[in-house]
Amino acid sequence: MVRITTSVVALCAALIATAPAAAADYNVVYDQGDNGDQLRSGYAMDPSDWTGLGDKDDTMNFEFGLRYWYSQGASSWPGVGGSFGASDTSHILEGHLRIEDHSTNTFATAIAGYSMTSSGSYDDPFHSGSISSGHIGYIGADLGWNTWADGKGSGIGPIVGYQYYNDQLLTRQATFVANQPGDSFSFDQATGDITGGYKFDSAPNNIDVNMLRLGASAKADLGFFDVTGTLAAVPYAMVKGVVGDDELAPTYTATGAGNNIDVAKASATAIDGWGYGAAADVMLRVHPVKNMTIGLGGRVWYLQGSADASFDTVHIGDPTDSDPLTNPPNFDTAPDVTRTRWVQHGDPFSMMRYGITAELSYAF
Repeated sequence: MVRITTSVVALCAALIATAPAAAADYNVVYDQGDNGDQLRSGYAMDPSDWTGLGDKDDTMNFEFGLRYWYSQGASSWPGVGGSFGASDTSHILEGHLRIEDHSTNTFATAIAGYSMTSSGSYDDPFHSGSISSGHIGYIGADLGWNTWADGKGSGIGPIVGYQYYNDQLLTRQATFVANQPGDSFSFDQATGDITGGYKFDSAPNNIDVNMLRLGASAKADLGFFDVTGTLAAVPYAMVKGVVGDDELAPTYTATGAGNNIDVAKASATAIDGWGYGAAADVMLRVHPVKNMTIGLGGRVWYLQGSADASFDTVHIGDPTDSDPLTNPPNFDTAPDVTRTRWVQHGDPFSMMRYGITAELSYAF
């Protein structure tokens, strides 16, 4: 792996060294008479010929390009409002990079993707509806060693990597009461009705997943076309985020004095857990012209695990009458606000994304 990094540095140094410098190129040739002082002629080879970049026999190869992923996604979160589930179709544009070092049979790959459009549906115990906005995003990298290789890119061997995945598909964004202890309210002293001081907020869905990847990668270069594939386990994934669209503790009114909010949900639902899963992809690619590839393949990612769903509720007391024996009543004492934190265990949650990929790449 170190050689990949040092080779890139050496390549940059070689390119810098090609800058023309007349003073360095001045050469004194003796025994030539008055014509002995001359400028040395230019190099006979182009800089690309020094390294052989672009040839099939290069010890280092670089490949970069774009992919389109027509993906289907599904997620399920037990314990969030009873249960929360969503499914979507997302069109994802992805950039990718691959660096191969044939002398050590090592390679590095990197991807980064972001959805252009998404659509779908969701369902919870209180509502169901459509998904029409939000995004899917991810970035990751793998390091690999072709344990069994031919020295020209074909081979199979282990990989280790990391991937970050973000799900921000937006469903119905529920409102919660954001009042804190010590907040002041205005109220009608004759009826006890609160007339002002309520605070409301909402939060969008936003799930972050950080994954460790361990597996194997294979590539078979057959000349006019090649086949690549990766199979990876996800032994551990840290899952955190917010599901803001459920109504686990819906607002209701008090039965005492006034028509006031008594107990209400006071925060979005926070997700905190861990998971495990697997990922696989395969790609068949053709080489219509030198250094260019066009490919078609498939991919699937799956994750499941255990997570806690936590949220706050707020209790807003009614205004009270300091002298209840008076008639008519005089509500002269402001309401108190208290908050309570609740935690529900959801087991197992699941996240899945699969679909067809198309690729256009350039190698040198």
